[in-house]
Amino acid sequence: LGHSAGAALALAVVAALTAQRPAVLVAAQLFTLGVVLVVVVFSRRHLDGDPGQVRYDRWLLVTAGAAVLALSTGDLLVLAVAWSVTGAGTTALVGPHAELAATDRAVSALRRARAVGDSSLAVAVGALVLAAGSSSIDEVNAWAEVSPSSPALPVAGVALLVTAIARSGLLPLSRWVPLSVVAPAPVSALLHAGIVNAPVLLLLQLAPVWQAGSVLPAVLCGLGLATAVATFPRLLVRADVKTRL
Repeated sequence: LGHSAGAALALAVVAALTAQRPAVLVAAQLFTLGVVLVVVVFSRRHLDGDPGQVRYDRWLLVTAGAAVLALSTGDLLVLAVAWSVTGAGTTALVGPHAELAATDRAVSALRRARAVGDSSLAVAVGALVLAAGSSSIDEVNAWAEVSPSSPALPVAGVALLVTAIARSGLLPLSRWVPLSVVAPAPVSALLHAGIVNAPVLLLLQLAPVWQAGSVLPAVLCGLGLATAVATFPRLLVRADVKTRL
């Protein structure tokens, strides 16, 4: 399978040895690693002969490594950095053929969504670390449970919600998702089997924070439903299977 698959397998071993998160997150982490291994093997055949394959392989492993780190770490600051690196790697993987107009549109839309999401995560992490006096996820959650009236909680909760919206492609930041079909097929697999689902795990890790304001889960549910309703008619009229998916 070559060096890429070997590196991905090494990621799996390291993550399995260092994971200190709840069982549901460990399971999600192992699933993500499985997806990465499948994508690596698929990529070796799909991009065979592509002049940008070496660069693609490097970004694939950087993105996968950052995604695994974001799931494994118990520190908010490390999570924020890993989250941003995952987004940067995703952008590079979506746009390997920058000379195409469709690629330029996809990359531009993804960069805008990334800017909103990563900035919001920085606000959330900053507010929580300053208020809780620690960057440990466990300590921040413990603080949130005993400090329900802290003004930092609604700020961080809203910021986390915006982060989730941007990365998962919900309205009003959903445009980058259908445009990303210009990416190689293995990248689409990594995106839709892993990257766009990462906000679920982020919110699970920080549930005491973003659920402190009872309205936020309802807002997230409403946005998810609105996105489904708004995009379903487009599914019916698209001719290409990839965009429909």
